[in-house]
Amino acid sequence: ENTGLKNPFDAKLLQVLFLIRYIDLLKPNIDNLTTLCIDEVDTDRLKLKREIEASLQRLEKETLINRNGDLFFFLTNEEREVGREIKGVDLSANDQTKVLAELIFTEVLGDVNKFKYKPYRRDYDLTRLCDGHPFTSKVDAELTVEIISPLHDEYSLFSESKCIMHSHEHEGRLVLRLGDTQDWDRELQVLVKTEKYIRQKNDAGITPTLKRILQDRADENRIRKTRLIQMLEH
Repeated sequence: ENTGLKNPFDAKLLQVLFLIRYIDLLKPNIDNLTTLCIDEVDTDRLKLKREIEASLQRLEKETLINRNGDLFFFLTNEEREVGREIKGVDLSANDQTKVLAELIFTEVLGDVNKFKYKPYRRDYDLTRLCDGHPFTSKVDAELTVEIISPLHDEYSLFSESKCIMHSHEHEGRLVLRLGDTQDWDRELQVLVKTEKYIRQKNDAGITPTLKRILQDRADENRIRKTRLIQMLEH
């Protein structure tokens, strides 16, 4: 009855995901789902794979499944309700930028806040900026590292020449522009929304079922955070 789906294909794929929900040896990725959905010897596997990719997008949009990296999971009624509530979590303009800055400066760059210039035997403090927002309170250091991400309001304006000009206009500033070819921005939004939702819901009065679901989402988020760091490193 869901008008957002293309049936019967989407319903059949959802049934497949339900059947393998708790089979750990069979990973619910697109290649395995394609194999499981072959119903004729001469099935066009590439065409079927494209149909499955489109179907998974529709199922995820309707919160009937959950995606974690390249894996897709069937959701129970309770899990589906949590998924809808996570999608509805409000984020302020700076919520994602703060987490992105922490991932880049702490996890990827190792929390380096000084630059040692060996010929002068001197350490220079670093101001660290992400999309115009300072990471930590130090904003008046002699050297600055600035990250420009697709979350920046004027990201499209920061071409290579614009970045060079921006660096020259601010003496001692290194400008790093993140590419927008990967899926990290979607992953970042899910990470931040899930963390915020878990903090709001995780109290002593929750049911055992909700407690299990929150723990599962927290475990997924740890994996998602590791995957995000790997994306940003490349």
